[in-house]
Amino acid sequence: MDFNAFFNKLKPHLLIVAIFIVVTFAFLNPMLQGLKLQQGDVATSKGMYQETKDYLDKTGEHTLWTNSMFCGMPTYQIAPYTPNSIWGFKVVYNYLLFTLPGPANAIFLYMFGFYFLLLAFGVRHWLAAIGAVAYAFSTFNIIIIAAGHMNQAYALGMAPMVLAAAVYTIRSKKYIFGAALFTGALAIDIRLNHPQITYYFFILFGIYLLGELVYHIMHKQVASYFKAVVPIMIGALIAVGSSASMLMVTNEYGKETTRGGSELTPKAGQEKSTGLDEGYATDWSYGGMETFTLLIPNAYGGPSGPLVSKDPKIEKENEGETDQNVKIASYLDTYWGDVQFIGGPDYYGAIICFLFLLGFFVLDSRDKWWVLAAFALSIFLAMGRNFQSLTDLFFFHFPMYNKFRTVSMIHVIAEIVTPLFAIITLNKILENPMPWNKFRPKFFWAIGITGGICLVFAAVPSLFGDFTKVHPERDTQELFSMLRQNKLSDEQIKSMEPAVMGALTDIRQGLFQKDAFRSLILILLSGAAIYLFYIKKLKKEYAIAAIGVLIFLDLFVINFRYLDKKNFTSKSNSEAEFYPSDADQAILQDPDPYYRVLNLTVSPFNDASTSYFHKSIGGYHGAKLARFQEFRERYLDQFVGSFPQYLQQGMKQNAPPQAVMAEMQRQGFLNIIDMLNGKYLILGKEANAVLRNPYALGNAWFVKKVTIVPNADSELAAIQHLKPTEEAVSDKRFNEGQYANYLSDMHINYDSTAKIKLTEYKPNKLTFTTSATSDQFAVFSDIYYNDNKGWHAFIDGKQVQHVRVNYMLRGMKIPAGQHTVVFSFDPQTYHTGEKISLAFSLILCASLIGGIGLEIFQSRKKQAPKAEPEEKIESKK
Repeated sequence: MDFNAFFNKLKPHLLIVAIFIVVTFAFLNPMLQGLKLQQGDVATSKGMYQETKDYLDKTGEHTLWTNSMFCGMPTYQIAPYTPNSIWGFKVVYNYLLFTLPGPANAIFLYMFGFYFLLLAFGVRHWLAAIGAVAYAFSTFNIIIIAAGHMNQAYALGMAPMVLAAAVYTIRSKKYIFGAALFTGALAIDIRLNHPQITYYFFILFGIYLLGELVYHIMHKQVASYFKAVVPIMIGALIAVGSSASMLMVTNEYGKETTRGGSELTPKAGQEKSTGLDEGYATDWSYGGMETFTLLIPNAYGGPSGPLVSKDPKIEKENEGETDQNVKIASYLDTYWGDVQFIGGPDYYGAIICFLFLLGFFVLDSRDKWWVLAAFALSIFLAMGRNFQSLTDLFFFHFPMYNKFRTVSMIHVIAEIVTPLFAIITLNKILENPMPWNKFRPKFFWAIGITGGICLVFAAVPSLFGDFTKVHPERDTQELFSMLRQNKLSDEQIKSMEPAVMGALTDIRQGLFQKDAFRSLILILLSGAAIYLFYIKKLKKEYAIAAIGVLIFLDLFVINFRYLDKKNFTSKSNSEAEFYPSDADQAILQDPDPYYRVLNLTVSPFNDASTSYFHKSIGGYHGAKLARFQEFRERYLDQFVGSFPQYLQQGMKQNAPPQAVMAEMQRQGFLNIIDMLNGKYLILGKEANAVLRNPYALGNAWFVKKVTIVPNADSELAAIQHLKPTEEAVSDKRFNEGQYANYLSDMHINYDSTAKIKLTEYKPNKLTFTTSATSDQFAVFSDIYYNDNKGWHAFIDGKQVQHVRVNYMLRGMKIPAGQHTVVFSFDPQTYHTGEKISLAFSLILCASLIGGIGLEIFQSRKKQAPKAEPEEKIESKK
């Protein structure tokens, strides 16, 4: 191999990689000043992970279960520990992701992966670099980094690389080498553990393969197609197998979560789902017209929040504002789309949208129709409940589709194909231009449609719709809340409402008009560069530079709306986020190794900060156990909503908090918290704002009887009047099948002197001692997780059955005498998966080494000089 020639070929790519690094830190320049990006989900994940980390630091062991959230859950989606996954390949994995510090590594990976995708489609390297920047700075990609959805970001960085390897395999006809690259890239993508993004990628991948099949059939090259696809499919199997342990336990756990359906009877008129509730899954549904944000970012007012929070200048201008209505309106939400709230719109760039449309006029059919199919499906499915028929078709009949919420996230398919097709189009125009007389009408149609839309909406924004139509109730609530703070009466507020809402409409229209004009100008400038190139007034290199700079500036400036210096903080401030309050410190003095806390100073079931220091009744996670969620919706939400009212009423009567709790206990209102071992309630940050619940039942207790009910609905309903100190309730299926007569054969002779005590606590192992003169039935305050899936019970070392009681807790028969009871979390599926992962990871490494080796061998063979025939040598002599 001629290494000089090889290095010369590599030089432009190395230069572009260096540019990617410069671009990344130009955008994230506060990182160079030692500041740290504040990312909500990254901070949240610390709370989720802290117990697991503490246990690892203390013992050197990885636990697969944590009790810090939701009364217990597996750590599969919090801190997955799969040492055999991609065995021997982690060096490459770590190199791709963690050479640069986060979150810079995510932006770099966006560009790096998309650059390879465009090269695979035959795009010139400088144009590929422009496309890579366009993809990286599509606003969704930056918004998720600002929010801290880092695994999602990494998966979106790897997905184009996986597709690139497949395209390379099919189009270069290097079947073994290409398939090896595909296998490695897909293995990393799966290991990044964002199933939703990987799932959407497979939809895109399937559409691409179908498009290629049609193309190969039309050109009578079916054999060539299958020579490429068969190794790719084998590679996909190897990639999936290399992460078997993670996928198998996730699949097993998923069936028990909110994404696995419910045993409860669905409400009238609802179809029973095997996954998420459809209403919950479609809460984040894009409106039909909201798709225009791809072209005009502020079409729907930008991100959720008031204008003053988006532009600091507004607050200063408000000081001199004479119009009170405008001043008030600037503090209301400027976003008026269908989604509950957003961090920002999906904006791909006005120039990218123009080039994307132009591609359908100028490119041949090989890539046109599969791109259109992928784009259209992505856009329509993102509408969720606003395109109900299509959503229902996929939600109830397409495999696994109902396991994922936030249906608008499927926009990521359009986010990939739009800049891809746009840059392929630009490459065609600049590298292989068609005659001007053929190109001219196509060019002006694309300019006319995209620019015309911008012009019409900029000139007459009212044509876009009623700018107060979507969220008048939310905006009115914000308005009333704000004006009440200024001590205005409801009558005065009501009289001001129309004028204020009118001012808000003007603000929203102004934002829309400004960005519509902005997009129009960008389209015209890029169009001018292409026109000047065609009439030979502008060299190709200058045209590339001009369009590249316009795309870069467009997306850079827009993304500073969603991530800029105000999102950064000093490292010390970042770490202070998890500094314990006086209330936390007071609770941590308790020597009891295992009790639970309910923090009422935050949204208890949408916050993981409490889990950083305590075993929380609440928490935050997208895949919590379904039974906890159902229990929470039926009982815990009511408690959280009513408890402050009880306290306020008691304060009016000069009753101390403990007296209020005693009255609540008498009424049975504390029963729910008692049986979850809710020992402390946090009402504020001060030490005296901690309320101790003296009625918490502890880690386990004995009951006098167990009532068997016919189904899950009855079991959940029975909790309302249950006296947990005396009785437990259980679904009859825990008296059937493998549990045959487990409950009905019991002869409880309740012993008031019997004792059960937790003697050793580990996240994945609980040890109790018991003492009783007769057989008893114990209820444990830990969440029940199917005993076939990990939690095993032992009495004196012998495995025994345990059942579910009180809808979500564990129950077990305890024989008379003194015994040691152990609950241990040891999922067999995990161990089986690890063995499979190891086998497939070894195959993965071998296939990569073999594929690369074969490519080097073939490359050298091509470069080796051919031996001359002996006759020719003799004639020369």
